[in-house]
Amino acid sequence: MKYSDYAEGLGFIKNKSIYVMEYEGFQIYLKDWQYMVLSIPSFFIPLDHPLDKASIKDIQFEALNNACAAVSLGESMDTLVVTLPEGNKQKDKTKETIKEMIENVVKYLKENNYGPMENCPVCKNKGEYQAFGSNYCPMHLECRNKYLDALKNKVNENKGFNIKYVLAIIYVILGIGIGLITPILLTIYLHDYFTGVLALIPILATLGLWLSHAPNKKWLKITVGALVFISVVTFLFISIPYMASFKEETDIFSYMFKNGWPGFRKALFGGILAFGGFGGAKFLDKFKKDYSKELEAFKENE
Repeated sequence: MKYSDYAEGLGFIKNKSIYVMEYEGFQIYLKDWQYMVLSIPSFFIPLDHPLDKASIKDIQFEALNNACAAVSLGESMDTLVVTLPEGNKQKDKTKETIKEMIENVVKYLKENNYGPMENCPVCKNKGEYQAFGSNYCPMHLECRNKYLDALKNKVNENKGFNIKYVLAIIYVILGIGIGLITPILLTIYLHDYFTGVLALIPILATLGLWLSHAPNKKWLKITVGALVFISVVTFLFISIPYMASFKEETDIFSYMFKNGWPGFRKALFGGILAFGGFGGAKFLDKFKKDYSKELEAFKENE
């Protein structure tokens, strides 16, 4: 379900591109929580001091066992994230569930001496709530503009040619090459390989991308995924017929689909692992900011 299906019915008001609501003094807003490779519909509550692990665990129970976490708008994990129920096509039931979640969570926060965030995450002085990128928090116009100017400079620095892009591709290819060594040796000397060993290829390719410190560009992540995919699939096309030639079966079809389907199983799991490069490159989003994407969020709320 989209936020627009139930947000206004719960009392949220659309502030530019963000749905926000004040509830018992707390400012609550709706946003997709970017977790690993997932975008999870959630509600966010900025708080006056950091959340500890015990509180997050308790809040998860209060939120009808929905996943909870803490994210940072400044230097501390001071913003509560609570995932929303998904897959329910009954809008009224979904709204009631979310309403109950918000009531329970806010009740817990008040009972445990958590208050609404009051200070700007940039200068640490009191500010008025406003859109800050895709977030909603206390903010001064001067602080927002200062942060935005720095963000634009970072985006501009990443435009055009950067030697780190070349370095990234070299490191990724080296990672793929190192990852191929073990399955190749197992194939040549044992006429077999353990499919799980192929996982080294996307892992080492992702490590190479991370070590390059290249700017977080979409085209680069797609390139890394494509290189891993091509490498694994090429290896499968060469190694499976080679292994079949050393088995009792006299043809590739028998090796693929008889006596437990060994060839088919290797092709299937190897094919799945071939997509690991895309997932690995996307995983780095958790550690590397995409300044262009962040800048787009500011433009949506200007």
